[in-house]
Amino acid sequence: MSNTKDKELFESYTNEVCQLMRSNQDVSMSKARYMALYNWTYQFGNEQVIQLKQIFEDWLLKYLKTQLIPELLNSQDFIQTFIFEQALFKSLLRYLSILFYNYDSSKGSSQLYIVELGLLNFDKLVLSNDVLKQRYKEALIDRLNQIRHNNNQNQKQQLLTYLEVLDLNDMAQSSRLEITTIEKEVIINVRQKTPKMATLPSPQNDFDNFLFDVIQEGTKKFYSELSLTWLTRGSSTEYVKQATNQILIEESLREQLYQKFSRSNDIMKIFICEMLEQNVDQIIQNPQDGLYQQFLQLKNSSDLSPILKIYQLYKNTPNYIENQLKEFQKFVQTQVTQMLTESEEPGQQQQQLQQKQPQQQQANRNLQIHIAQIDNLQKIYEYCLRLVVNCFEGSHRFRNNMELAFKEKLNQADRFMDKLSMYIHVSLKDKLKETNNEEDRQKFEKFNKNILAFIQFINSKGKLFQKITDNLKNRIFRGEIKNFGYEEEFLKSLRREHPEHLPSDLLTVWKDYKYYRNLDNEIQTLLSNKKLLQGAQAQFTIFTRTNSLKEFNTQNKKDNFIPPKMVKDAISQMELFYQTKQQTEKKQLVWNFRIGQSLINYKFGPSVQQVGKIIVSNLQLFVILYLKQYGSRSKSELLNDTGINYDEELTQQMENLLDLRIIVENEGKFYLQTDQTKLKTQLVPNRPISLVPKRVGENTEDQIMLKKERDLKIQSSIVRLMKTNKEMYYHQICAGVQKGLLGYYDFFSQDILAQIDELINSNYIKRDERINNKFLYTPV
Repeated sequence: MSNTKDKELFESYTNEVCQLMRSNQDVSMSKARYMALYNWTYQFGNEQVIQLKQIFEDWLLKYLKTQLIPELLNSQDFIQTFIFEQALFKSLLRYLSILFYNYDSSKGSSQLYIVELGLLNFDKLVLSNDVLKQRYKEALIDRLNQIRHNNNQNQKQQLLTYLEVLDLNDMAQSSRLEITTIEKEVIINVRQKTPKMATLPSPQNDFDNFLFDVIQEGTKKFYSELSLTWLTRGSSTEYVKQATNQILIEESLREQLYQKFSRSNDIMKIFICEMLEQNVDQIIQNPQDGLYQQFLQLKNSSDLSPILKIYQLYKNTPNYIENQLKEFQKFVQTQVTQMLTESEEPGQQQQQLQQKQPQQQQANRNLQIHIAQIDNLQKIYEYCLRLVVNCFEGSHRFRNNMELAFKEKLNQADRFMDKLSMYIHVSLKDKLKETNNEEDRQKFEKFNKNILAFIQFINSKGKLFQKITDNLKNRIFRGEIKNFGYEEEFLKSLRREHPEHLPSDLLTVWKDYKYYRNLDNEIQTLLSNKKLLQGAQAQFTIFTRTNSLKEFNTQNKKDNFIPPKMVKDAISQMELFYQTKQQTEKKQLVWNFRIGQSLINYKFGPSVQQVGKIIVSNLQLFVILYLKQYGSRSKSELLNDTGINYDEELTQQMENLLDLRIIVENEGKFYLQTDQTKLKTQLVPNRPISLVPKRVGENTEDQIMLKKERDLKIQSSIVRLMKTNKEMYYHQICAGVQKGLLGYYDFFSQDILAQIDELINSNYIKRDERINNKFLYTPV
């Protein structure tokens, strides 16, 4: 069979296949007909590979120019026709790959890349055709806009199939490809362990250079028209609702389509700009039917999902806040300047009062406007706080969605108010020193009171960074945050940019967490190497000094629970391991692990209290010395003799002494224990006289007042310490506050930390610029 005749047979068969497939008929071939083509390809030798390649390319060019391109040019539904022709072309390439496989595998060739040659020519002749390129892009935008209107999943899937050829182009640039059939679907895969296409050029068209500009322009045009249509309907609430749904559609498109582009975020930015940022004033400022109502509706809602969904709506909210603050600052400066320049002479004062009465009325109206603006600002501020808390539930979501600039603009409200407060205080304080005019003084004081009320209103709702860092602490302690690397960098960046808002011990907490987590890993490795607790499902949790050990029962349960031998061996290994660390370790560790239903705690490291000693309060020591001097006394006699007014506190202290067998009770009277065999403890009097600790619990009115009282006491204690020492480290402040107040109130280290932050904000103390956990006293 001559080559010319074989080429004609080859071409007639492929034409027949295409005709049958376009008619939606089954394609079949007799064995004799197939074998003729098979034997024809097998006859080519190594020296004839170029000839075989040329035969394939001749057929390919003729097929594309005479069949595929005309079909696309004459199609009524371009997307449907393109998908069909793309699938048919893949099927032909699959057949030809099988046909030439005998030659390729038996003789071997680095030049005969059937699939890659087919895709390269498809890219060169079809996708680069000016008319087809334009129709391809127009059809894409039309279908994309349909999806944006109706969010039809079938249309989404069809669109992804339509774009598949560009994915194949990306694959063809770097890998050797093969075509397979799975359940009648023709699929192109990367061949394993095969050389790359070293001799073929890369396709010209990919997602970035072929479609990025047209999708970006189409997105801008679509949403600029859609947002204008929505705004003309006059309902900002409806706008928010529809924009919320549109965000969901765009996010799904980003996951399925936009991520194929190297600058996928730019497409989302166009959407945000046209749909939201250009119209944020109309959305927010409508007090009857706008974002303001959204704030009120969701303020107390337990369902936070709407907040997450419409996060992008508020991307431009910080700019709105900034504009409001600038207007408010200008208003305040005008008012203060007016007050400071008013005459102090009584004769002129009355005349000016009459002349300026209309001006004062206008100023009062402006003041009411700004009160409303500040109220709206606070709603935005609270809302964004909840956004932060919600987005932080997944650290990756927080990292991707919440930008530092967003938090910076929000926090600007706090810093602005602090500066404004200082400005007003200095201005009015100096002026009040100079004047004897009582009317002026009253005006200054009234205005000062109003402004400070604004400041208090802004600052009373909590701090953005405190909510972030408290959430971070909790998640570190629960072990939910893994060391992906960026959490620590996030903390450091906050520390650099906002040292006044990041609690001083947070980085220490993070370092402790990483250190003890590594220590736990060493223990696990040790037990594994020793083949201990294999399959026993022993789960270790490490608690450090920062993790409130008192929340757990730290009593060593070896006394009342006999563990299996394997557990005993594991504990012995841990004790030996810890001895090697004891030279540098100064903290107590508690390993808590569960085997079955049994929870076991083991303590390592220095004990808080020495064996054989007990720490007693001054009141307990007073009772002991009193009984030693006077013999026996009843509780009523002790109350009368000591002058103590706290019956409940004395009862508690006496019960503690009874439990410790330091005193005994007989017929209502108390005696000092004289039996030395029962007196097993040495007394160490190093605690102050204590009252019954006042516990801060439920949010009743009494408890709220108690919390305020406790916080004030903590602040007073910190100020006294700082005045005395001038500069102190965080642990020194904590120790001093605990020494002074422990027993009076129920509080934790985070309560002390919160009051340190309050004192920093009030300019009583400040952080050292070089040492993170060092504080300096600021004289007033």
